Amino acid sequence: NCFAELDQLGESISCFEQALVVSPGYPRVCLNLGGAYTRQGKFDEAIAVLTQGLANAPDYAELHNNLGLAYREKGQFEEAIQCYGRALARNANYPEAHVNLGLALKDAGKLPEAIAEYRKALELRPTYYEAGNNLATALLAQGCLDEAIDCYQSAWLLASESLADTSPVKKLGTLLNELHRLPIVYKDSAEVVNARQHFTDCLNQALALAEAKATFNKEEVVLLKDVLFRIT
Repeated sequence: NCFAELDQLGESISCFEQALVVSPGYPRVCLNLGGAYTRQGKFDEAIAVLTQGLANAPDYAELHNNLGLAYREKGQFEEAIQCYGRALARNANYPEAHVNLGLALKDAGKLPEAIAEYRKALELRPTYYEAGNNLATALLAQGCLDEAIDCYQSAWLLASESLADTSPVKKLGTLLNELHRLPIVYKDSAEVVNARQHFTDCLNQALALAEAKATFNKEEVVLLKDVLFRIT
């Protein structure tokens, strides 16, 4: 549960802090400790320790990426963009950094540039679910409905490939993809609103049944979080 995860995170931070006392500025420890601080919401501490690591390993792309994560979580999007740029300057074939740069660009109101980064991530890793999902969301925001739907469906098919057809999560995701098609099927705006409400009600009912009767594996839980995000 979330409390156990928080306890484990606290223990990890304690271990990394002790390791850093023994080996000040050791890049790998700074990387892990900075990431843990960011997850805990201690963004200033994360920035400080990641910067310390970069002083000893300025070409460590993952350190630049994690520093970008801390800045983005803190709401400093331009600083985050610069960090991801430095990460990619050291490793251009880094799909996670492309996605993270895309997210920061989106946050900074630079949607076309964000879309370009998501596309680059998918070129490097065609099965990258987060890149495909973020690309679809960005395309939807730009009004590119047909391409957004195709991206959503492609991403979902890849992500749910290993799930059984009977999986409630797979059924929810498939239904949600149909929900995204509603503006194509229904031309009248009032019909779209009514139809979307009907589909959303169906999804919520299906989810209630799934929660009552199904035990989700770890992969299903990850995908279910995305389904819930897209419903709301």
